[in-house]
Amino acid sequence: MPVNQARRMIAALEKNGRKPESLILSEVGHNYGREKPRTEIFKRIAAFLEKNLGPGVD
Repeated sequence: MPVNQARRMIAALEKNGRKPESLILSEVGHNYGREKPRTEIFKRIAAFLEKNLGPGVD
């Protein structure tokens, strides 16, 4: 998703009382970039899933 579309989606969610979690990394494309940003992405995904689904969900 292009960054401008992501920002519009975030603004629309916030306008409607939602609190979206977002991570916009300018140096990362569809292949998740280099190891350091890729690791950060996967850590954030895991934390989001644990928070919203609970620990240990298969």
